[in-house]
Amino acid sequence: MLALSMTLIFATSAVTAAENQEQKEKEQKEHKEHPKKEDGGAEKRKPKERAPEPKDVRPFPGRSRENLKDQGEVRPAPGRGGETGAPAEQVRPTRRGWGTGRPYGNQAPETGGSAAPKAKDDRGTPAGPPTNQKTWNKSRPEPDQKRTPPASAPAASGKEPLRSRPVFTLPSDVKRAPGGTAVLPKGHADNVLRQVNSARSNLRGVNARPVPAGRVSTRRDGGLVVEASKGRKFQLRPDGTIASFSARGRSAEFRPNGRIRHLETGNLRINRGAHDERRIVTVRPDRAVLVSTGPHRGYLERRVAYHNVTLVRRTYVVNQTTYTQVYTPRYYNGVEIQVFLPRAYYPPAYYGWAVDPWGRPVRYSWGWVRDPWYGYYGGYYRPATVYPSASAWLTDYILAETLRSAYYDQGGQPPVDPDFYGNDEDYPITPAVKGMLVREVARQLAEEREAARYGGYGASGLPWALRDPDRIFVVSTPLDVNNDYGETCSLSAGDVLKVSAPIDGSGTAELRVMSRRIGDCAVHSTVTIGLNDLQEMNNAMRVRMYAGLDQLHRPQDDYASLPPAPVDAMSAPQPSEAASLPPSNENVLAMLRTQETEADQAERQLMDSAFAEDSAAPPPPAAEEDGPADDSYR
Repeated sequence: MLALSMTLIFATSAVTAAENQEQKEKEQKEHKEHPKKEDGGAEKRKPKERAPEPKDVRPFPGRSRENLKDQGEVRPAPGRGGETGAPAEQVRPTRRGWGTGRPYGNQAPETGGSAAPKAKDDRGTPAGPPTNQKTWNKSRPEPDQKRTPPASAPAASGKEPLRSRPVFTLPSDVKRAPGGTAVLPKGHADNVLRQVNSARSNLRGVNARPVPAGRVSTRRDGGLVVEASKGRKFQLRPDGTIASFSARGRSAEFRPNGRIRHLETGNLRINRGAHDERRIVTVRPDRAVLVSTGPHRGYLERRVAYHNVTLVRRTYVVNQTTYTQVYTPRYYNGVEIQVFLPRAYYPPAYYGWAVDPWGRPVRYSWGWVRDPWYGYYGGYYRPATVYPSASAWLTDYILAETLRSAYYDQGGQPPVDPDFYGNDEDYPITPAVKGMLVREVARQLAEEREAARYGGYGASGLPWALRDPDRIFVVSTPLDVNNDYGETCSLSAGDVLKVSAPIDGSGTAELRVMSRRIGDCAVHSTVTIGLNDLQEMNNAMRVRMYAGLDQLHRPQDDYASLPPAPVDAMSAPQPSEAASLPPSNENVLAMLRTQETEADQAERQLMDSAFAEDSAAPPPPAAEEDGPADDSYR
């Protein structure tokens, strides 16, 4: 009986174990076919891969706020007046389709549209800041990094721009020197010049003329050197445009669009800016310097000894009005600079009133908003409508006078060259940049107050302005400078620069571009500028600041809406040593007219001497001999 019971127990256990094993195998099979449910019955599935969002390739200021949020670039808006806070998100005027909210043009890429390119300056360098957010705020590369210029973006039409690739092909049997240069045999040289002149047939300016025949050699950068008859020497870029020309005491440099950048012959020097502004400098036999800044505008600079002190007197002519400004020469880092000397200093309390905020912000309307110069710069600069202090009002006064002067220096609104500017556009003065300028004006007013207390000693100048990396400069005259890629770019009047690092004891300084006009150096790039040019910017700002202070010091109906200065601040200004310097009796206007005539003649002679008809290159052969069509060289 006991044995039977044990047998039944073992049999039951075996059946139960078999059923449990079968149930376990069934559950494992179901688990493979249907994932196990967790967290309230929800299936744990592999997250679906998200399709990458299309990259916004518009210029930085045109990018949408949503994209900025995704990239961590959204910045808080500044306070009223733009005097505080981080750089604000910027709304820029629409130009050739930019800023319309369509990052891919009229169609999305998947429907056949093409991505819009980044804005470029005149060198093909993207005008916006780098998209790598780790290096966004770095004005200089790390010590162990070597900066290389970014690749050129394609043109809006989808075709590669002319200046981004060579327009000629060198024979394969050309032997190059160790430095990468080579002299082409005559047959190869004639063939290369035919290709170059064929590509140049649709260009403008100096590039519209065929390059004359001559000895042809290659350059390290991929360009060509053509040595023609009569001592003429042409330096060509890889795209066939002329970079420079020299012949018998005359030398010239050209921009990619064919306009003159610099011309020097004898004692005459001509510089043209990115917007075709012309500046003429002549050193006269008596060592006086005559400078023309525009049509019948300029000054004569002459050193004079007065009361045992050497001063520099500049006699200006503007709108047939003559006036004098005085400068004192100083030395800084071994470079002579000329510091502006006001004709009089106001009471220290007047400078303090200009710096201190008013009791409440005041609304003010400028009378020049309908002037043609403001219409020309309307997309780049807009004045404030409410001012919390005199320093804020003076900031707009300085900017307006700078742009007004630049407009008339270039003879009014110049024609826009779309082939030269391409998709580039203005990078306007933002409220944040305006706030930096307000603080800069306040610093200079404080320096002038200290100078007034000590009779003019310790007046503002370049040494003070370069010791603080937060100092701001406003470009007053066109300049050609080198950027941090080693390339040459242009600055125009009204561009705003910020000191990127304290001066290191050399004759130059490095500054960062904060805002700029179309065609100028890229924003956020670092440029190298000579101390003399920086001092001229500082002088121009102080001259206009004193002109604004003079306007506020005199009771006029135009400024009745602004709070008046205290009575103790309105006392008569104290004359400086510049006030007693006698003016010049020379006819500077006649000198400027003669100089302009000589400059016009020098520019015409340059073109005539460079492209003499007796040595023109051979005409292009027929299409079947050339091989590829002309369009392949564009």
